[in-house]
Amino acid sequence: ILAQPFALGPLLDHMLDIFEMQAETNSNSLLFDTQFEHACFCGDAMRISQVLTNLLSNACKFTSHGKVTLKVRESAGQEGRSILYFSVQDTGIGIPAEDQDRVFERFYRVDKSHSKEIGGTGLGLSIVKHAVSTLQGKIILRSEEGSGTEIIMRFLKTHKEQ
Repeated sequence: ILAQPFALGPLLDHMLDIFEMQAETNSNSLLFDTQFEHACFCGDAMRISQVLTNLLSNACKFTSHGKVTLKVRESAGQEGRSILYFSVQDTGIGIPAEDQDRVFERFYRVDKSHSKEIGGTGLGLSIVKHAVSTLQGKIILRSEEGSGTEIIMRFLKTHKEQ
């Protein structure tokens, strides 16, 4: 793990630049909800960027005429350490309950017919799970078929804001 101080604002700005056009292509609103534009954290910015890229890409692909939101929050943890939460939420097609345990497996695609139209190999979420695990984080999936998906990652914050 390459843990170095990095500013969250430029990373989020880069994500916005990448996905704004993709969201518009599917008539989606892309919203970023964060209070950490000037915060500095210690971590692997490249892996966090990779995770957000995969999640935002999926959210934009599987949402049409809806909304994709990236939220970043902080809460108090144990022993005075903070927990940093990243949440990517969409109003897309959602994931059926019977597939939710498998979506993080390599090459697993929920709806093969719909996935063929959109493309993809079924590797994005397995890469996300591996990267989050490597960063000693946790990942939570909340989804309802037809109503959208939310994927939440939580990491211990290891560097004070500057």
